[in-house]
Amino acid sequence: MGKVLGGFWKALKILLIILGIITLLIIIGGVLAYNFFTLKEIKICITNEVNDTRIPCNTDSQCRQYVADVGEEFITSMNNMPPQPQLKEKISELLGGASYCEETCKIKGIRGIKEGEIGNIKACTAGEKEISYKLRAKDLVQLSKLSKRQK
Repeated sequence: MGKVLGGFWKALKILLIILGIITLLIIIGGVLAYNFFTLKEIKICITNEVNDTRIPCNTDSQCRQYVADVGEEFITSMNNMPPQPQLKEKISELLGGASYCEETCKIKGIRGIKEGEIGNIKACTAGEKEISYKLRAKDLVQLSKLSKRQK
């Protein structure tokens, strides 16, 4: 009886060790996927179409501020976002590339931000500036938390 019970405990220990290793591998895989796995690459194109706002300016930063004021709700929600420096950097790059000053504020056309267009642009055409962002699982979770807080 002692040998049978001893063999049973030995087999149980081996089984628990194997299950522990499998659990550890699943946890490590989940953490890596959450932080580094790219779900989708979003591309936005800044076109050469220029819209003149007829708003006088002296510097490019004044025009960026004008764009920020127009999209104040978006910018406000961006400032309330959890720290995502790469995403905020891409949005700033988009604002900087799409607006400039030439006596009046000029705003270039932007493709890829309309509903149904987000994430569907495969490549920008010749002459357009491409801004791309690799959307990760972590970003998606943080953005969904942000949208739940704003409702």
